[in-house]
Amino acid sequence: MGRLKSALLSRYSSRKGTDEEVKVFNPRNCEELLIGIKGAKIAKVVGALAEAEIQLVREAMEKQLAEKKIELLEDDMNVEVETEEKDTIKGEEKKDATNEQPKKDDIKQDHSKKDESKNEEEQKDQYINTGVVLSGVLISKDFDLNLLQLEDLQEFTQLSTTVVKSNMKLKIQATVSLIQWHLEQMFGSIEILQDNELSWECLIMDMVYIIVDRALSSDGLNITVEWVNFNNMADSMADSVVAILYSVDSSPVSVKLTSKSHSHSHIKEEPSDGEVSKEKVKRSAHTVSDIGSRIHRISSLLKSQFGDAITSMDSKGAKIVIGKAEATIDFQTLEVACGSRVLKDRIENVIKEDADWQPLSATSRNLDNDNDLIDRPRSELTEVELQQLEEFEFNHGPMSLIQTSMKNATPVVIYCRNNHKLIAKVKAFDRHCNLILEDVKELWTETLKNSKGKVIKTTSKERFIAKLFLRGDSVIIVLKV
Repeated sequence: MGRLKSALLSRYSSRKGTDEEVKVFNPRNCEELLIGIKGAKIAKVVGALAEAEIQLVREAMEKQLAEKKIELLEDDMNVEVETEEKDTIKGEEKKDATNEQPKKDDIKQDHSKKDESKNEEEQKDQYINTGVVLSGVLISKDFDLNLLQLEDLQEFTQLSTTVVKSNMKLKIQATVSLIQWHLEQMFGSIEILQDNELSWECLIMDMVYIIVDRALSSDGLNITVEWVNFNNMADSMADSVVAILYSVDSSPVSVKLTSKSHSHSHIKEEPSDGEVSKEKVKRSAHTVSDIGSRIHRISSLLKSQFGDAITSMDSKGAKIVIGKAEATIDFQTLEVACGSRVLKDRIENVIKEDADWQPLSATSRNLDNDNDLIDRPRSELTEVELQQLEEFEFNHGPMSLIQTSMKNATPVVIYCRNNHKLIAKVKAFDRHCNLILEDVKELWTETLKNSKGKVIKTTSKERFIAKLFLRGDSVIIVLKV
């Protein structure tokens, strides 16, 4: 073994002292070795991913060239300034010869520092960093690594790809318009792909397809839910859609929307197909823009929002006290005076909503403006009035906090029934407080007890969840924006 070692060292003696130096070890038996092996590997970017990277490199090079031109112009200006300084120095040499040498040394040091900085920048310019992280599929074949997009697998690697699509068939006792209403309440706007006598099809958030077969609707609607399993978001979205569809026929809101009252005059035709009836509400009261009507509408809004916190209210203004914060509202100028910035912004937002809110007194039965639905008992209200009151409470009650957080993209704090607290952004929600959350941070505490039941230790824990579908029956409606 010794002769073999010496032969190998003599053969590769020309590489000694270089980066390619060959080291030969001949350890004894059962002796532990620690040999450093470089694990760096180079992958080649191909396909559309390489084209995009080349375009980014070109843009980065053009940007660097533009910066260099600016630096050259600045250097020329600095040279002119230095020549002027040298002229002034020469004029001062006759007066003070002792200060000449230090100034020259300072100029030389400045030039040397500039040269060093230029050399460092030239070394950095050898490598171009676009600042974009490459992500794709890494393929290892014959000790070669290729990074490419999923669409280029067939062309560059001869590998075949498949798409996994899931579907679920449901059967519910409801109408298409009722299903559409519930889906819009949860997800906002949905894309209707097809609507005819045979089928109804829609697309939700470019992920989940819902197909309703109207041809076989003699004993309920046959619904098919389809989605592509390309990420966890699609699966959670499909679960929420299925949960909503199963709750359509048993929801109390569905009963109210599909209920109809009998007309004894037999003049007005009642809808007989179970479709959601659309009541035509007169909006003449909303067109009244005199000062008295506006003050009445603002007072109603403030009552629904703050309730018992309003200590005094008249035709001139109102006073609201919440804890230590006190706010005064002037109805003539619509100005709010308050030391708390949060309470002041909340009251100003309520006053601004007066322009878009229609008074609840403007119903189809031409109720008087002074008969406010908020002050009347619910047992005296009709179905139409109850529906309008629920609509108003949904838009201006506690659920309006969720709407505000969605518009401003701010997180909310939600307290759950399992004593957990969620800090998350609301993606979508409905009237039953079914929530789709994203960027969720879950907080809770765990206690350790001894044999006697005494708490020994309390530990705070947390975890992060990308997406979460939260049912309303597991949530306590205590929200903090």
